[in-house]
Amino acid sequence: MGQRHSRRGSHHSEVVTSSTSHGQKNVPLITPAATHQEKKPEPQKEKKPFRYEDFEKIPAALVEGPFEDFEIATDVYSTAYLIARNACPEMYSFSPIKNPQVRVVWIYLLFLVFSQLFVVISITVMFPPAVKSGMAFVDCQNTTSFGVLHKRGFLFGDTPEECIEAGDNEVAFVADAYGSPREFYKVEQQVFFYNAVLKDGSLFVYLLRIVCCAWVFCQIYFEGFSNVSTLLDYHDFSYFFIEKKGYTPTNRWAICFPLIQYAVLVVVACVSFLLICSISEAFDIVMNALAFTFITEVGQYFNEPLAKQLGQTEIAMPVKKDYTINYLYPEYRLDNFENPDGSYTDEGWYIAEDEEKAGLLSDYRVRHNPEKYDHPSQKLANTLQNALVVLPILSVIVGALRCRMIGATGVNQEL
Repeated sequence: MGQRHSRRGSHHSEVVTSSTSHGQKNVPLITPAATHQEKKPEPQKEKKPFRYEDFEKIPAALVEGPFEDFEIATDVYSTAYLIARNACPEMYSFSPIKNPQVRVVWIYLLFLVFSQLFVVISITVMFPPAVKSGMAFVDCQNTTSFGVLHKRGFLFGDTPEECIEAGDNEVAFVADAYGSPREFYKVEQQVFFYNAVLKDGSLFVYLLRIVCCAWVFCQIYFEGFSNVSTLLDYHDFSYFFIEKKGYTPTNRWAICFPLIQYAVLVVVACVSFLLICSISEAFDIVMNALAFTFITEVGQYFNEPLAKQLGQTEIAMPVKKDYTINYLYPEYRLDNFENPDGSYTDEGWYIAEDEEKAGLLSDYRVRHNPEKYDHPSQKLANTLQNALVVLPILSVIVGALRCRMIGATGVNQEL
């Protein structure tokens, strides 16, 4: 296309002379001239900062810059969103019952959500850590004796039977008291973290708590919430892009995946703040802060094998096509936008690295002009952002006030 052609003369006859060895006159030999029709050079395609074969197939909104790139996180939540959003009756279903090929996505997603919440529930509800403990020996037959311990927070009732049960029904020792042998039981008190929020600690401990809470918050906000916010931006772009490509957007419910990720982040942030602000040992404060930062990152480690498998799995489409499509294209590939003969495909959703045009560089990377489409998720992102800043601090304030109220009633006093 656009190749120059040589110009030839108009229609004419060529005259060729011949001679003989016998001195005869040259006899003109008339041969038919080749007939050539003059061709005009094809007009060259106008050079633009993007590739195309048929300019009419490119919506104007996709080529109006300036453009910028952004990339969503390569974690399980983002991958589940992509597979759910791209599902349509013509290609595949996201239902694990109807489509066995997507069951692996559900397995990874459910395990990730379950494991993150299970760990948090385990250390807060099932096995809450005790930040302080103490023990005492008590004569359970002396109601005055165990009554005082009960007010100090040793958790047993007001009867001798409950006192004995709190001592594991085992006599620790027998001693003479008031002229008669008395049985003493060993009882223990544990102050769990939710009953010790900001109750004690030196100035150094309070400074260390602030530093570690800042660590956890920065990791959750600048990485975890940034991933959620970027995925919401991707959600807005994808539906603008799908419409410009001439398709009807479906599966808007896929936005629930970044919202689930956000809910996990909020839970982790609140629990980590409460736990850090209840511990008085410096080493335990730092180790708990590091543990909670890891909980929010685990989704990235599980995504690598998931994305690799989906990138190698061909979609079993209901109607057989003369081409194949994989569930995911996690990396930049030339064959995403080039035909086997090297020509450019205008109908594709992927673009080349050097193009100034809106499109996908890979399933995780996007080039776009944010001024060319609406951002309905922006209000939601701002609301989620404000809530993420307020809720962890509010949980500490409420926890501290609760502990002060408990202390005012005489429960969990100093051991």
